[in-house]
Amino acid sequence: MFFKKYFLAVLFLAILITLFVLRENFSKSVYTSYSSLNWTESELCKKSLSIPVDNASRGLLTAPAVSEYTTCKTDFLTASDRFLSISYSADFAREEGGKRPILKIFKQKAVINEQPQEIFSKDLAPTSGIWKDVVIDLGEHDKNVPIYIELTNRLKKSDSILYVRDRVDFFSREVKAPSTFTEIAYDQLVVAFIKFFLLLVGSVYLFSTKLSSKGDSLKLFFILFALSLVQFFSSDSYYYFDEWHVLERYQKLGFPGVIYTHNEHFLPLFFTWYYLVTKIASSNYQALLVISSLLHATVAYSLIRFLNLFNDRERASEKLSVLAGLFFLLGAVHVETMEWAFEQSILLCMLSCIWSFIFQVYYMRSNNYYYLLASLLFLVLTPLLFGNGLVFMPLSLVFSALYFFLIENKGSLNFRMLLSKKWLSIWILTPVFSLVPIIFYLYNKPVGAQATTGFDILATVNYLVVGVGLASILRGIGIYPSMNLITSERFFSSFGADSISLIIDSLKPTFMTGDEFLGYLGVLLVLLVVFYVYITNKSKQVLLVTVFGLIFLVSSFLLPALARASLGETQSFALRYQYFSQFGLSLILAGLFYSVSQKFVRSFIIYFCFSLWLFEQSALVSLFSHFSSHGLLHHSYLDQLVDWEEQTKGFNFTSFEANTTDQQGLFPLARPSITPGRHPNELLRVYKGL
Repeated sequence: MFFKKYFLAVLFLAILITLFVLRENFSKSVYTSYSSLNWTESELCKKSLSIPVDNASRGLLTAPAVSEYTTCKTDFLTASDRFLSISYSADFAREEGGKRPILKIFKQKAVINEQPQEIFSKDLAPTSGIWKDVVIDLGEHDKNVPIYIELTNRLKKSDSILYVRDRVDFFSREVKAPSTFTEIAYDQLVVAFIKFFLLLVGSVYLFSTKLSSKGDSLKLFFILFALSLVQFFSSDSYYYFDEWHVLERYQKLGFPGVIYTHNEHFLPLFFTWYYLVTKIASSNYQALLVISSLLHATVAYSLIRFLNLFNDRERASEKLSVLAGLFFLLGAVHVETMEWAFEQSILLCMLSCIWSFIFQVYYMRSNNYYYLLASLLFLVLTPLLFGNGLVFMPLSLVFSALYFFLIENKGSLNFRMLLSKKWLSIWILTPVFSLVPIIFYLYNKPVGAQATTGFDILATVNYLVVGVGLASILRGIGIYPSMNLITSERFFSSFGADSISLIIDSLKPTFMTGDEFLGYLGVLLVLLVVFYVYITNKSKQVLLVTVFGLIFLVSSFLLPALARASLGETQSFALRYQYFSQFGLSLILAGLFYSVSQKFVRSFIIYFCFSLWLFEQSALVSLFSHFSSHGLLHHSYLDQLVDWEEQTKGFNFTSFEANTTDQQGLFPLARPSITPGRHPNELLRVYKGL
């Protein structure tokens, strides 16, 4: 009783405390300062104001070693913070005998006459003609201590090249590129266990609480919101890629900038929404992520509401609806949508779609035309929030036809009823209302669309099979826990599980790839589930949910398959495509839950499997670092640009590189991953305008 009585209060207090503690980190820069390096110049250690890597950086050029090695040193500099970052570029062949350049850092001891102490040493790998960062943890106790850098070049071949920039940056936290799933850190595992515990406690609370009154509905929604925050909230994610183009457009055009064709998507409603929320959030990106969690929880709550329309309203059925809602809410495949606020378009589109179906059910049960009007209005909104909403318009007709056949006519056909005023209103008005967004799309031609021009039916089918069977079904239920755009063979190889690939190769037909074979297995698995529901469950309502889930799952990949098949079937693993497909998969699993949970033993197995799945999903989200690592990297880069502008504002020059000044070539290195086709000054202008 104590647990149930005070659970919500404790949960609410924990969320407030967490957000309060983290609030300063949301906008706090981890970048501290930069320093220039003064190398002790010699014949073999030459400085240049124009290094060939980018023809703009200032730094050190080291000639091939004439003896065993060539050593270049810097003067002492003060470490202004714990983490130091230095950039180098090296090109050399393997024929160098395994000898690589060595970067070392020494600190001055307290006793001046003693030899400096080596605190870091690292062999430098080839970089293929680009700059690469080396991030060094100096330790908390070595902040503000004089240090110097030593570079030992052991490359002897004449075509071996080694450059080091004259600039070092200092950070309060480690800023590095995203890790792979094979690089599992201890702190990531700790976070995964904490998440799993909190999510399990919240799930158990929902399963043990009766949710029937309006107050209970509010309680359900609040817990879903809290669980969404626990699973997906990221304190390091930041504006990324497409968002900078859109923000720049808003700053140049103001509100009229919402009339914008993004690739092949014409989304004025979403860009209106995004204009408003970015004005509210400004540079606090985490406020946008809280909104994403709020929308995600609303979608999961709406899914549960939708499922409850088709159960027997017993407590057991309500709990199974909640279980399906939790499966949708906490799936790791949503991590991209939840850590990148720009994909709120997907959340809003899915939410509008669900409520279109809910109001359609209300209309079919009551014959109230206000419900039909509400359903059609939500239906019209979906393509103007996200392009995939175009598929949901014909899907609405499919849903009403299934309802008519399975529920209204109990599995038989009554053509007289089919032509009644109630049903003709749906058949006629749905296509008429659907013309509104279609006309908008035809009138506003795509700009820079990524859609393919040719049509390859085999490539399209393979894309659809891999996307539905492997990327959505097997990945969604946790059998295939890959979060990257790589083939299954590469995924298994990254974990040293090549034997799995060999087994797949021995089982699959020669004309199939491993991904296609696994995709067909996933499709077969779901078809068996639908067949099991059909033969074991007498409820036509459960059958309706299951069959419609299958149709929705396949339909969610139709447009991506038609538009992206030429990019290769591996592109179907893109996480942004999974949000809609997981809704369909959740409906199928809900039908399965209803069918197998009639005995306690079966129910126990369901909840036990859910617990195992939940731990896996918590771990996958904790290990996914693409947006958090890039967010920290990009946010730091923007703060470097602000500092660079401050450091050079007194000079009379026009170039970003600060040519003809003593700061020439010390500019922050560009981060192309932040967004394509933008000069640093353009990014800085948008950043300062937030």
